[in-house]
Amino acid sequence: MAGSSTHGIEWAMFGLIDTSTGKLITGADNGLSESGLYQTGKNVEGTTAVNIQNLEAAGTTQYADNKLMRVTKPAQSPTADFTFLDIDWDVENKMLGYGTDAASMDGGYSLATDKPHLAWIAASTDYKGNTVYEAFANCTAIDPTHSHQTDDASEQDVSATLNTTAYAPIGDNFKNAQGKSMPYRKWNSNAKSFDFDKMMAEVFPGYVKPSGTTATTSH
Repeated sequence: MAGSSTHGIEWAMFGLIDTSTGKLITGADNGLSESGLYQTGKNVEGTTAVNIQNLEAAGTTQYADNKLMRVTKPAQSPTADFTFLDIDWDVENKMLGYGTDAASMDGGYSLATDKPHLAWIAASTDYKGNTVYEAFANCTAIDPTHSHQTDDASEQDVSATLNTTAYAPIGDNFKNAQGKSMPYRKWNSNAKSFDFDKMMAEVFPGYVKPSGTTATTSH
């Protein structure tokens, strides 16, 4: 059986996507890695919180003839806020759109005019032991605030954050039962017809299954 309530975070995975095709950008120079994918959970890096919001909004009630006749259906406009124990410096800057001019020799990063687009998927666990996956196929990310504190008798840690806003998919993915592409999609590993690799290709078009067995394919 599959459940809907969850606990914990198993991992989160990100990939930059081409704004023309929606395809995963691969290669370490332009993408987040050679495969195009970056997964949290290595060394001391990892995801501590994912707060997904605005999956649905209540509609506006409309009356006629002294009766409730209709409720409007607002569009799905989800956002997701990530908090990390830590995340790779180059990966975070690529996702946010920070870079440096080739002529600049100071090693500093400034925010680009155009935001890169990315896709992400996060995994948690239901109370029956299955994995629940949630994803955006197309979004941009911001890092709105840095708040530093002085260390005292205790170390004052400030975690890295990433706030993402979803858009309609660029490609022909994330379709609902009516054939319309939606910004958010979810899966349960024990649901009927679940296929991990097909799910990954849906989130990251152009995804290639890695050779051998990896932690991400266990479900």
